[in-house]
Amino acid sequence: MNSMYFTEEHELFRQSFRDFLHKEVVPHIEKWEKTGTIERFIWDKFGEMGFFGLNYPEAYGGMALDLFYTVIFLEELQKVKSSGFAAAMWAHAYLAFLSTISGRLCGVQYFFELLL
Repeated sequence: MNSMYFTEEHELFRQSFRDFLHKEVVPHIEKWEKTGTIERFIWDKFGEMGFFGLNYPEAYGGMALDLFYTVIFLEELQKVKSSGFAAAMWAHAYLAFLSTISGRLCGVQYFFELLL
């Protein structure tokens, strides 16, 4: 892929995340859509893989990756064809994470550091 934004590392992440979604998420989407519940195991796997902290500093439990990893994360989530699943993952990665980074309340401190 020839892109002025995405590096080879970005594309490796994209393929890895896409493979993860097809293996761990896609087989369950129909059931989750029907029941309205996303099973606990996938939340754990997303956390273990670091997907809930892509662009947050390592000091706060994140991976300190650039914005384009987030773009890839959001693009690939849409491809599983479940807006409910994609929205839930987005909300936990970018809203809930600020107040509970690594199980601590340091997300508030991080937020205020950004403002100052």
